[in-house]
Amino acid sequence: MGVRQTGASPKDYETALDRAAKKARYGYEHARERIARYDILGNPEDCIKRLDDFIASGVNYIVCQWSCEPQETLDHIEWIAKEIIPHYK
Repeated sequence: MGVRQTGASPKDYETALDRAAKKARYGYEHARERIARYDILGNPEDCIKRLDDFIASGVNYIVCQWSCEPQETLDHIEWIAKEIIPHYK
């Protein structure tokens, strides 16, 4: 499982899922299914809902695996710190 933010902040989950699946190495449909099942992506509300679902199912740890370009990683970390983490304080 990982947290993905793909490019500019997507307006909705489906847009983010589409972007992530198109970047995958193993075929769009397979990637889309895997990403939908295991990854956290989308706008802040989408990510918080997905995290809440994982937490409710007993998940204790989240691993971030960046699918962005290396130079964008810091922006994504800052986005999570600003938009997601405050929800859990």
